[in-house]
Amino acid sequence: MTFISQSLTSVKHAFQDLFFPPICRHCQKVVDSPEKLPLICQPCLNSLSDLPNEVSEVEILNRIQPRFIDDIWIAFRYDDVIRIMLHAIKYQQMPKLGFKAGAHIGRRFPQEIAKFRKSIVLPVPLHPIRRKEREYNQSLWIAKGIFNEFPENVLENVLVRSRYTSTQTKLTRQKRQKNVRNAFEISDHSVIAGKSIVLVDDVITTGATLNECARILKKAGAETVVGVAAASPINEV
Repeated sequence: MTFISQSLTSVKHAFQDLFFPPICRHCQKVVDSPEKLPLICQPCLNSLSDLPNEVSEVEILNRIQPRFIDDIWIAFRYDDVIRIMLHAIKYQQMPKLGFKAGAHIGRRFPQEIAKFRKSIVLPVPLHPIRRKEREYNQSLWIAKGIFNEFPENVLENVLVRSRYTSTQTKLTRQKRQKNVRNAFEISDHSVIAGKSIVLVDDVITTGATLNECARILKKAGAETVVGVAAASPINEV
């Protein structure tokens, strides 16, 4: 039965690819290798602009006061390709796309990721109301993709969002900090105490959310806290 099921699935996929080929959400061209990253073609992926770590240090880290986050690693500058991809992951029921996007992000800085092999990896949590709306946390799937070589390090529900907050999109730096103040809690301090923590989010703008998470984590005994994200609209900060 397994062989028959696999054969039927292969035929189904072949039929879909023949008559309904996957189209890149950005350039509208046929995606030649959808298994790499569905909905985004390789030329569009290749167009992504790397974000040098020194840029995020100057434009984000150095502007956080008081600062609790120790470092931030951001893969790409936020552009239309990233926007389309993240929108699909967050709002169109595509968690597996989140995983593959995370794997692509991880290839951006493999040496840094390797240093986190013994770290606890925590996705920035959604409030239960928002998580129910989306059915999953997109940052969790991105984290699983980035750290796919040691999935046991990725933990959900250790860092929780206990207070519902309004969107940060149109808020100033100061208002963002106030908006997320005391919005997070730790469910199990024993998991955090004395550990190196990696926080994973989809987009970082001012770093207010990650910094507030880092504050709560260090209060719970975390030794270091580093943030990793897909992108940042760095020129808009």
